[in-house]
Amino acid sequence: MKKFATLSFALLAALMLMVPAVAGDAVTVEGEMVCGKCTMKEGDFAKCQNVVAVDKDGEKVYYYVVKNETNTEYGDVCMKSRMVKVTGTVEEKDGRMWIAATEITTVNKEG
Repeated sequence: MKKFATLSFALLAALMLMVPAVAGDAVTVEGEMVCGKCTMKEGDFAKCQNVVAVDKDGEKVYYYVVKNETNTEYGDVCMKSRMVKVTGTVEEKDGRMWIAATEITTVNKEG
């Protein structure tokens, strides 16, 4: 029984060390940034909320940009839209994909 408890604890500790490395990996998404409140008309936002709409396999995936220093410096898009590239860590919360941006850049699409 003691071996089992020791093995179980070692396995649990190893798994706990692996999770932050996977959850904290930076990703980059590119798509159209719109306002969740003003453009998408989502009623649960009291203020403007930047959202990046990304085409994945023919479907739209929405990444809600966490209101942090990077997002504040970039500014709200409100009734406009911009093509952007956002780098940060992604977390699913309350059925939405949230990206904590470390970098936001405007992408100029020529064509």
